[in-house]
Amino acid sequence: MGDNKQSPNEKKLRAIWELAGDAMIFVDADGLLDCNDAALHLFGIAAREQAIGLPLHSFAPPTQSDSRPSVQVFAEGRRRAIESGVERFDWHFQRADGKTLVLDVILHAVHMGGGEIVHGILRDVTAKRRSEHELEIARVAAESSLRQLSRQDALTGLPNRSLFREEGQRRVDAARQPDRVCLLCLDIDNFRRTNEALGENVGDGALRAVAQRLREFVGPDDLVARLGSDEFAVLLTECGAEA
Repeated sequence: MGDNKQSPNEKKLRAIWELAGDAMIFVDADGLLDCNDAALHLFGIAAREQAIGLPLHSFAPPTQSDSRPSVQVFAEGRRRAIESGVERFDWHFQRADGKTLVLDVILHAVHMGGGEIVHGILRDVTAKRRSEHELEIARVAAESSLRQLSRQDALTGLPNRSLFREEGQRRVDAARQPDRVCLLCLDIDNFRRTNEALGENVGDGALRAVAQRLREFVGPDDLVARLGSDEFAVLLTECGAEA
């Protein structure tokens, strides 16, 4: 319909449609019915005629992030929008130049001419989703590090008492010959005097040296832990009277 036959309200809506910062589309079951200039820019297409009639999954990699086919993901999103009135989801999108983006897609059902037409708003959230992903990775790593620190002696790097109980029980249960499992408890005589006479730095060095010697002494299935200030424990999974 030409502009001379449009009402003032229709002209106003058309101006809003064309000047909107968000990419906007109209789609039906067959494909794209219309799109604004922001959508053309997002698609990487110069002319509207190049986009009209194309299904939206043609602007996408074959599969989405959940490994489902893109054609299925968009079809299901469109169906839910028609059934409930609105649907929102992330969509991995591919521009005409091959660049892949992540779009926040909002679909609204539109009652127009009796057809199942959907109006869509497409927003590029690639940088936002990347930042969220990086923050999630950092959060998981921090939580893992905190869990590890809470179960590990900071000075020697050995398991602490809590981890020794848990891991020691697991190794005892998994031992091929439980009657050959041995537990050694060791402490350093007069360690306090070493700290008082030579200082804590020397004392800490001595503890680290003891920890290293114990690591060298045990086998791959054995377990060494620092239980307290100068207390260590060694769990040997293969020992006998001759050991």
